[in-house]
Amino acid sequence: MEFNGFWVKHTCVDAHIQKIGYTLHVHLGFAYIYMYAKCGSLNAARMIVKQTIDPNVVLLILTMEAVRLFKLMIKEGIKPNEDTFMVVLNVYSHAGFIEKACKYLSLMKEVYCIKP
Repeated sequence: MEFNGFWVKHTCVDAHIQKIGYTLHVHLGFAYIYMYAKCGSLNAARMIVKQTIDPNVVLLILTMEAVRLFKLMIKEGIKPNEDTFMVVLNVYSHAGFIEKACKYLSLMKEVYCIKP
């Protein structure tokens, strides 16, 4: 992982927030998850999910973000591959949206001719 100014600045903010004892609510948790994922530290992002007061809400937010990005890819003309579909399918299935996961599984097979 590259430790650039972005990473250093945000880990300092994280340390300060923990030092003053600020409660990790959903919005702050999501911001942390996004920040750590953008920096490439998925382990730190996972720790935040575990610390968040309501991890179900965080999971729902991440689900919406993954689907939004998937739809943006399609709109921009980027053809999704197996890995892209696996992310969307995993996000939906882990969030409990089985019917929506099945919809994307059908899309994967019928429109993009990708075998599951």
